[in-house]
Amino acid sequence: GRDMRTPIIFPESMAGFRATGNSHRGLGRLRRAVRSSRPMSFIIGIDVGGTFTDVVVAGPDGATTLAKAATTPADQSEGVLEGLRLAAAAALSAPLLLPMAGVALAPWVQLLLATPVQFLIGARFYRGAWKALRSGVGNMDVLVALGTSAAYFYSLWLLLTRVHPPLYF
Repeated sequence: GRDMRTPIIFPESMAGFRATGNSHRGLGRLRRAVRSSRPMSFIIGIDVGGTFTDVVVAGPDGATTLAKAATTPADQSEGVLEGLRLAAAAALSAPLLLPMAGVALAPWVQLLLATPVQFLIGARFYRGAWKALRSGVGNMDVLVALGTSAAYFYSLWLLLTRVHPPLYF
């Protein structure tokens, strides 16, 4: 396969178009580029991201198609490490489901199980959210980091104040 880090050369009609984190803005630029292109030519835009690769194909009639595919790491060891992280997260998170089945789990045990999942295994969401916010955009990393942090710190506050309604670790 082609090394995804090498640039893709677009036709002259693509001048001014560049892949952005905002697919809709890029799609508008792509449509304008199609209108100015030669008849019977296709234009393909590719944005390789950390989670998904977006592919936009514009036909000679100006119709566009947007597709998403999971991004495959260039280094196979990254995929193996990601699998191990997911397995560790599942193993640490599974006992946290027991209180939903009526099995008591000490609050401090819930904290000990949830903390590595939140901050070690989930660190990539914080990094992605930080990068997105520094760029002035919001993405799924921001939503995941915000939602899981709200649940974690609310549960921690309940635990430290000795108020023990259901915890949300």
